[in-house]
Amino acid sequence: MSKIVFFIYLIFSVLFLSKTGIAQNDSQKKVALLPPVIDSVSVDPISGLAVIGWTQNPSNEVDSFYFYEFLPNNSPQWSKFHQINGDKTKTAFFSIIPFKDPSVASLTFNIAAIKNGDAPAWSLKAHRTIFLSTKYSNCNLQTNLVWNKYINWNNGVKEYKVLASIDGGPFQVIGTTAPADTFFVHSGLKPQSKYDYIVRAFETGSSKTSSSNKRMVKADFPLQPKFNYLSYVTVKSQTEIELLCLIDTIAEIEKYLIERKVNKGSYEVVKTILASSLKNLTTIKYIDKDLDTKNKTYSYTIKAIDFCGKTAYISEINNSILLKGENMPEAMSNKIKWNEYINWQGGTIQYNIYRSIDGKFNPSPIMVLPPGSTEYSEQLDDYFYTSGEFCYYIEAMEGPNNYVSQKSTSNKICLVQQPIIYIPSAFKLNGINNVFKPVISFVDPINYNFSVYDRWGNRVFESPEILNGWDGKINGAEAEEGIYIYHLNYSTALGTVQGKSGNVLLLK
Repeated sequence: MSKIVFFIYLIFSVLFLSKTGIAQNDSQKKVALLPPVIDSVSVDPISGLAVIGWTQNPSNEVDSFYFYEFLPNNSPQWSKFHQINGDKTKTAFFSIIPFKDPSVASLTFNIAAIKNGDAPAWSLKAHRTIFLSTKYSNCNLQTNLVWNKYINWNNGVKEYKVLASIDGGPFQVIGTTAPADTFFVHSGLKPQSKYDYIVRAFETGSSKTSSSNKRMVKADFPLQPKFNYLSYVTVKSQTEIELLCLIDTIAEIEKYLIERKVNKGSYEVVKTILASSLKNLTTIKYIDKDLDTKNKTYSYTIKAIDFCGKTAYISEINNSILLKGENMPEAMSNKIKWNEYINWQGGTIQYNIYRSIDGKFNPSPIMVLPPGSTEYSEQLDDYFYTSGEFCYYIEAMEGPNNYVSQKSTSNKICLVQQPIIYIPSAFKLNGINNVFKPVISFVDPINYNFSVYDRWGNRVFESPEILNGWDGKINGAEAEEGIYIYHLNYSTALGTVQGKSGNVLLLK
């Protein structure tokens, strides 16, 4: 209650009491009874009930004591709610008030001594309980305490002491404030602990005290995640990477930040996902687009941000696998290299190498390499009669972990071997080399055509099959010895159509 409101009700109560005969006025006789003097009103920290103490002059024979509460919105504002019998053997009285709840608001009490035939003798000063309110900030792990001033002690308040009990332990003083200060900040609370608070006022120059209601605070910090596991980062296409993160749905998280680093650059937030948008999902699946997975490595991490704006958990850093390669024409081989996949909980237990020939991938890996491997060379001697296009990708495999083992694939690359063409300059009927044909490697059979002409331009042989050649016969009969003209058309693996012409000598 503010000072202004309290002074208004005191003035009103005096006017009201004078009109109703409870207070004296000049026209009345002097009251025989001396008024009781309130020692203090307080709140019992154990029961939570209001208690009131007062003294009475023993020369007065009091039949009863009436208890009144000030209710500013009622009419009359002073409402009687209880009475007890007087006791001539006592000068000090103490009563527990079970009818009122001091934990919801500050309560203002007064007492009147009653004797038959005499006017009621009211205490000259009403007293009110200290009402303590608390506001806990889980982001700062602190409690803000506020209370109303204790009023109407003759000597005034000397100080307020703030007491706290931690997890049911004894109350101990955690702070002291001046009479004008009715607030206190308790910082450095221990997460998940229970704190009970009371405020106690002390009168100047006496042993009188008044305790407030008790307030309990549970030092709950936003529940932190126990995990935030980036399960995989995998290349989906030349422009897309997919990642999967397992999240702790029990944690109190406001949002997730997906951060990306390109090659050796700095991390930047590429996506913010509100936890509320995930509903009951246990994973975050995200596809990062507009990338260049054939030339760049992308690293990712996911941060869980709590409702205090603080980073509650940072996932592992996982990177995409960047595969590069080169053809080695002199060695008739292809060589590929890649970066390792890191930070799986179960570790990388192997790398599977997949290869396609002429656009068809074998469903099984052509090679399985141990962890730590970052390159592979393949001899191509067995693939001379292919187009010369070999495509590859790498698959990293995770070992056993606490979740589900995953895999991560690299980008795909294609290496093209250049065609190798050898055409003999002569051949002999019934000899060792008795069939005339090109010796070719890495030529696409599409658009392949080999033809032979005599000196007059007559076609004597033609075939679209790479393995077919001219046996030196025309319509089943041996051709004449001499010079013949050949022409070869073929396509490379890149789709380029090329041609080659020349002469060949037929010998008998």
